[in-house]
Amino acid sequence: MGCVVCGGAVAVCGSSVGVNGEDVYFADCVNLFSDASCSMPRGSATLGRLPQTRYCLRSTQTCAAAPDFQEAYSFDCQKDNSSSIKIWTRTTHCSPDTPNFNVTVRAGECVFAFTDTRPPTGPVYVRLECDVEVRESETRSFLVSFGINAVLAVLLLTLFCCLRHRLPHLYETRVEEIDDIGNLAPNNPPQPGYFGWLTTSFRLTDQQMFEQCGLDGLMYTLLFRTLLKAFAACFVLTAIIILPVNAHGGLGLTGVDGLSIANVSDGNQSLNAHLILTVVYSVIIMYALRHSYRKYTKFRYRYLATAHANNYAVLVRDIPPDVPTDAAVLDYFRSMHEGAEQVTRFVDVKDLPAITKKRKQARKQLERALHKQEQGGEATMRRGGCLGCGGDVVDAVHHWQTELNTLNDTYARRLREVTESPSYLPSAIVTFKTVKDATIASQVRHSRVPFTWTIDLAAEARDLLWSNLALPHTARLSRSVAVTIVTIILMIVWTIPVSFVISLFSLQSLSRVIPQLKTYVANSSVIGGFVEGFLASIILLIIMALIPSVMRWLSHLEGHPTESCVGRASTVKLFWFQVVNIFLVSLVFGSVLPILDDLRDNPGQLIDLLGGSVPRTGLFFTSFVMVRACVGYPVQLLRVAEALVSFFSYVFFSATPAERNEAFKAIHFDIPAYISADMLVILVGMTFSNVNPIIVPFFLLYLALGYITNRYLLFFVYKQRYDSGGQLWPLIFNQLMMCLIISQIAVAAVLAVKTMIVQACLLLVLVMATGVFWYYMHTGRGQVGNDLALEVAVSVDSPMPSDLARTYKQPELKEEVAMKPRHGPARAAKVHPTTTAHARPKKQATGRKGGEASPLLPTRATPDSRHRTGSDYLLYTTNNSDNAASEAQEA
Repeated sequence: MGCVVCGGAVAVCGSSVGVNGEDVYFADCVNLFSDASCSMPRGSATLGRLPQTRYCLRSTQTCAAAPDFQEAYSFDCQKDNSSSIKIWTRTTHCSPDTPNFNVTVRAGECVFAFTDTRPPTGPVYVRLECDVEVRESETRSFLVSFGINAVLAVLLLTLFCCLRHRLPHLYETRVEEIDDIGNLAPNNPPQPGYFGWLTTSFRLTDQQMFEQCGLDGLMYTLLFRTLLKAFAACFVLTAIIILPVNAHGGLGLTGVDGLSIANVSDGNQSLNAHLILTVVYSVIIMYALRHSYRKYTKFRYRYLATAHANNYAVLVRDIPPDVPTDAAVLDYFRSMHEGAEQVTRFVDVKDLPAITKKRKQARKQLERALHKQEQGGEATMRRGGCLGCGGDVVDAVHHWQTELNTLNDTYARRLREVTESPSYLPSAIVTFKTVKDATIASQVRHSRVPFTWTIDLAAEARDLLWSNLALPHTARLSRSVAVTIVTIILMIVWTIPVSFVISLFSLQSLSRVIPQLKTYVANSSVIGGFVEGFLASIILLIIMALIPSVMRWLSHLEGHPTESCVGRASTVKLFWFQVVNIFLVSLVFGSVLPILDDLRDNPGQLIDLLGGSVPRTGLFFTSFVMVRACVGYPVQLLRVAEALVSFFSYVFFSATPAERNEAFKAIHFDIPAYISADMLVILVGMTFSNVNPIIVPFFLLYLALGYITNRYLLFFVYKQRYDSGGQLWPLIFNQLMMCLIISQIAVAAVLAVKTMIVQACLLLVLVMATGVFWYYMHTGRGQVGNDLALEVAVSVDSPMPSDLARTYKQPELKEEVAMKPRHGPARAAKVHPTTTAHARPKKQATGRKGGEASPLLPTRATPDSRHRTGSDYLLYTTNNSDNAASEAQEA
């Protein structure tokens, strides 16, 4: 192809379209390296999407903008294939002022240019290329990642639609079983058809979600719906305004980068559109969150005003030593509250938990021996010997029955010792005659002595962490300080393995280990796109999969009284861990350790780092959101991990019908753990929706799939381990407001780097306005929804549930004294892996006009436990236990 000199500055040949849809043209280019042999591209250690290290001039350009490094270059190859390269730093345009650096380079030479004092620090070398073929491949990784994710999403969702009817015990578990507290699962399965689960999930109302999944489950799904509506409106504005502004920004970037703010030149007045749209986005999001908070308050009051056992009780901790007995605690409360009814003082259960564990293990072995005997086998075992070798052969049934009887006697003896000579813990449950009395007691201070008589409205009995109720205030305070220090250290140290592992999976690093990879990448853009656009996101998700368990363990050590408190505490830790370790460090700075000295010497460069990094990492974060939406939610629907665990447990570790039933029982849905992962994606979506708008449709897809998936799983598959009455929502709201403020600061930093100082300052005013709105919602809606108002509590006339003392009795004290095997045909598993939708028996349904069955609501004659009083619930569970015991005896 012949070359034509255009514009007198650069020799450029005509453009054409190359393979894989790449734009091909001839131009002069400058390459950046970090070593004297020009073999290591500059910034190759940076995490996430590698920065561009080759900048070329088209026919109409005289300045090459490097938004990745906030630099600009001017050069001309016409004189003997050499050039004096002028370099401007901390800007993306070639100003008429004197450049910061000026070096003379011949084509092909590797010449030291300057020392960059900003991360990544070190020397910068340049190599000039004259009149070379250029293939624009910035969008390669993005397009390949999009194709991989789209194919996987279609395949996984198709697989789920096919398996849903064949494995109802796995994908409609709540339809098959009754959960732990007597709450009925939906009596009718989702509507038939390939997309029946989808339409059914859409038709569920908030009231149905509240009744079946609790307020925690309702507010979790409402989070997705709220943001979906808000960002749908933002997407329309983005498509109409932001995309055209970025596309005609003046820097001439091509591909996906041409649609981001990186394509807008410094000082361009069109950047005012980003300022205006940031304000509009913020107003839309805050309005949507305000509406959701109003809905939360309405359902929160409905929860607090119902006849739940915990609404009539308070949890008392830090009881002084001079109040030694439960009778003394009751006298203390009756001196201030006439409605105080009874006290359940917690005691030290000593070794009862260990004995109970041994009894259950002995019962399990006895059930296995009985089952083997029923099948015609010889139930024998070896007693003594070593590792099953040697020893005497004895009858297994007789051995384990004797062992169980001995443990039962031991349990009965230790139980008498604990109850007759109790060692009281500094905590108790105090119950009241009315909701009004419990509400007043939970909201007032009872003692002038600090750190004594800590009183809160009681949680559900299944929510209590009994082991933490023995901790005094000083122990909880010291543990909290220690855990905070450990969390901060972990937050910093964790950047090292994250940086190391992700850097190993960069294209440059893998090419050093696998030299043939360079050839494969040159011949196929799919391989390079897979490594850079898809593999990095998967590796990041795998590395971060360990952190939720660690944070939950640390939160448990802090001494919180309930599971829900532990979940909320771990959510806070995970949120800040992800914000600092992933969003601000791993994918912006590269690693926190190399920049600490620079930030200490010059804190002002933090804005430059943030502003320059946000546009550069846009495509990586877009790929990250795609993976979470297109792979994460379909895998969650398929329950891949749970299915494998259940299958292996059923096939290899289940020897009796009771064990097989346990293998496929409905498991709990840990909402706090999922919220932590969701918040990272929400932060990314809020931050990049204005800076790199290509992320918005994928963020909308993530919200839509999350809304449908979580509604289906919560309603038809998973059970709730506890229901905190929606106490998770204020935490969600606070984190959403923090995400919004971080996104505003990020856009302000980008505008400041683009020399739009006034506009950046105006966004800081928006940050303050957002903080005012946050404070207003916290002091207004937050405090109103926290506790039941007295005027509402007075109107609650439901009678107090009877025998609340037994409801809040410690589990070790409620175990049956004479534990018996759950073995026999009458105790056969309710769910069997070979059950199909066609074999499922029809269920009678009532509650609609003309006797028509409701496809969504539970319709058995037994009332929903959420509408039972405490006495009804206890009678229901007692009858069920009696029936189960009689079935076992008959068997």
